Amino acid sequence: MKEFEGKTVVITGAASGIGFALAERFAVEKMNVVLADIEQDALDAAVAKINDLGVEAVGIAVDVMDKNSVQSLAKKSIDAFGNIHILCNNAGVAPPAIDEPIWEHEQNAWDWVMGVNFYGVLYGLQSFVPHMLDTKKKAMFSTRFISRHPWSRR
Repeated sequence: MKEFEGKTVVITGAASGIGFALAERFAVEKMNVVLADIEQDALDAAVAKINDLGVEAVGIAVDVMDKNSVQSLAKKSIDAFGNIHILCNNAGVAPPAIDEPIWEHEQNAWDWVMGVNFYGVLYGLQSFVPHMLDTKKKAMFSTRFISRHPWSRR
């Protein structure tokens, strides 16, 4: 679709899973792709694969639980490509202890889940939307895929 060609997308959680699949799809549409992830080695490998598709892609390490880190992602993305047209708040996690009842999960596990799944989206919107408001065609969306259920079968 020509309407996407040359436009820029930012994807969090882009080094694997749905995030990487989104990056591949947007690359097929000839978009500039900013892949963001907390896992640097996986991010580097993902960026190389997207660049091999013949588009310009950059990788930026980000901790979506840290507002300053997400603000830095926005600044670096804008510095690299100018306008941002699509923001994909994709980074997401599930509690690590799936065999325990949810009422027995440690507080730090819930802090991590809420930090990534809630605050990661909020910080993404706060950091990118002000820069995207003047862009004529723009989109923001959030995706999550939790392949395991964070509750006990007891």
